[in-house]
Amino acid sequence: MANYVKVRVDRETSMMYIRLTPAKIRYTEDFGDDRLVDYDERDCVVGVEFIGIDGGVDLDGLPASDHIREALVSEGLFDLIAEPVA
Repeated sequence: MANYVKVRVDRETSMMYIRLTPAKIRYTEDFGDDRLVDYDERDCVVGVEFIGIDGGVDLDGLPASDHIREALVSEGLFDLIAEPVA
């Protein structure tokens, strides 16, 4: 998965999309808090969209969150990872 990763950040609209695979998107699941996860025909995560990234992105409860975190760190966007509130 990590070899394909593509990250698009639009700070003007406060949106980000992380594409983890080139697979065709079959459906999208809404995880609340402006987090949308795309899946392929095998129910594997293809990508994730974050809306409203100004306060950071919440990875809690997302499938493939480790891969998403890794993508953000490798792209130098670790500052966008919101820390969980205790």
